[in-house]
Amino acid sequence: MSLATEDALIFGYKAPGPVALDFINDTTHQLAGIMGPYGSGKTSACPVKGQVIARLQPPSKSDGVIRSKGYVIRSTYRDLWDKTIPSWKDVFPVTSDWKFEGPKNGPATHLIKWREDVGGGRTQVYEMIVEFKALADMNVDEFTRGLLATWIWLNEADTLPGDGVGSLIGRLGRYPPPHTLPDDAKAGFGCVMCDFNAPNTSNWTYQKFFRKPSSGTKIYVQPSGLLAKAENPVLRKLRPNYYTEIMGDMEDWQVERFVRNKVGYSRSGKPVYGDEYDPGAHVAERQLEAWQGCPILMGGDGGLNAALVFGQKHWDGRTQDLQSLVTPDGSVTDAETIGGKAREIVSGEYSGHAAVGMLDPAAWARNPATPDMLSWAERFIEASGIPCIPAPTNAIGPRHKAVRSELNKTIAGSAAHKIDPFRNGDLVEGFAAGYRVKKLRGGEEASYAFEPQKNFYSHVHDARQYLAQLRGSHTEAVDQMIELQADRLRSVRGGGAQGRVINDW
Repeated sequence: MSLATEDALIFGYKAPGPVALDFINDTTHQLAGIMGPYGSGKTSACPVKGQVIARLQPPSKSDGVIRSKGYVIRSTYRDLWDKTIPSWKDVFPVTSDWKFEGPKNGPATHLIKWREDVGGGRTQVYEMIVEFKALADMNVDEFTRGLLATWIWLNEADTLPGDGVGSLIGRLGRYPPPHTLPDDAKAGFGCVMCDFNAPNTSNWTYQKFFRKPSSGTKIYVQPSGLLAKAENPVLRKLRPNYYTEIMGDMEDWQVERFVRNKVGYSRSGKPVYGDEYDPGAHVAERQLEAWQGCPILMGGDGGLNAALVFGQKHWDGRTQDLQSLVTPDGSVTDAETIGGKAREIVSGEYSGHAAVGMLDPAAWARNPATPDMLSWAERFIEASGIPCIPAPTNAIGPRHKAVRSELNKTIAGSAAHKIDPFRNGDLVEGFAAGYRVKKLRGGEEASYAFEPQKNFYSHVHDARQYLAQLRGSHTEAVDQMIELQADRLRSVRGGGAQGRVINDW
């Protein structure tokens, strides 16, 4: 094998940036995705990751060769040959040693062999078979049947159906064939890897990687192409104005997705926190646990579409959103019902913590239609046992400012706010696209409404804003107001209500 051929391996490859490098070196998650803007180097990172995985397989018991098989998948053979295969060959060129076979616009195979010095005067031989396939007209079940894979690459994954991801993961670990390995061999790592531009929220990649990720799933989000830390410095060196050039012919929704790397939103509006919210920075990789010694704080939006968000503020300034309670779309709830659910949360999972809340000021209006004239807030407090205070204002400006302050805060260069995606699915989707302002005028002078649209996501985000206001309150004032409110509720309900307010600050 020539030196030039060896240089084309990972030894001569330089990752476009730290996010892509972390994606390549992830040997833990069976489903790994990399999302980035145009020209971010995410496509070239996938072949290199395939070779990293190939190195982790056990050697054959017959000849000691480490063998692997990867699959590169696109929706059509035309896309496979016009877009994917050229990118593959940029990383692994066709040589006399690395034979590439297959008819144009049909399935193809690339056989790659190489040697590495593993120390002690020993040389390890590797053999990686890579098959290029398109879904074409087959359904996913038909396509996955018979695959024997070490790794699978879904190129432009957002253009492929996502209902077969579980089946694809089930095909991992079937190559090299178990009967060719030593009896004491440990299973090698396998992965379904995905690259894609920022998708729409309806796309399966958003649902799988952001809204409802499993423990074996990880998404790597590259920076916006407009930032100084944007990845793929080679492109930026050759074409320093690349992104500003292509933005000239894009609509604003295209700029957000393909340049700024933001999950797509409705073309009739844009996300309220589009400039501040960064899923790669703000969405936690795992389920968050409550910080010991820190109270549970809750923001609430009352009414028939009530929503609650539970979170915390750490003594060092960090904040986290732990979980949400949201009235299902198309349904209604009442103060007693959602209050009972809140009680279960704070007296169960958070029983070792004090819990306090801040509610929409409108929820404190007396209700003359009921015999006792208690407000929604007072009914909620009694049902939940959580002492609450009214928010200082329900004006939209201060509420948005409180949230933006949390999203913009950094500590030691990292985002100070984290959101648990496993228990805040509607909140996360609202941040990405659902909680938006309506577009009033298009073209070069595009303008948007000031007030967000009232929709399903606005309720949980209203609650989230009151939580942010509570986290920004002075502790002494919160202490005093909670005590006054607890006393007021007891006086309204009489002596029999003692003990209903179960937490102290």
